[in-house]
Amino acid sequence: MKDFKTLTLLNRLSQDVELQVKHESIGARDYIFVAAPVTRISSLIAKNSELFARQLLEHFALQTERFDLIELRNRTDSPLELLHWRFDWYGRIAMRSRSQVVISERRINTLMEVLSAKDAA
Repeated sequence: MKDFKTLTLLNRLSQDVELQVKHESIGARDYIFVAAPVTRISSLIAKNSELFARQLLEHFALQTERFDLIELRNRTDSPLELLHWRFDWYGRIAMRSRSQVVISERRINTLMEVLSAKDAA
């Protein structure tokens, strides 16, 4: 993935996990796009979302109120799927997470524009 970098995070078992990550600041939002390696199960982010969110927040020195985590799931048998992760924060610690598949074509287009912002530059 163009302009993504490999970042090693710790999962809930304190094991290293490599994710493809891209950070874009647009307006009042900081978008963190993440993609797990194809060989990983699709629930990798779900099982570790709070822990990953905290590590990403620290790595990019972001504020919780500006933080948007977007997971890209790219399966060989279906089109790209975007999941928007939301968190309940206690200070700078994510306490609870939930994801929602982005289905609105307008929202998908907006996120894809944000994702390709640096690619066009």
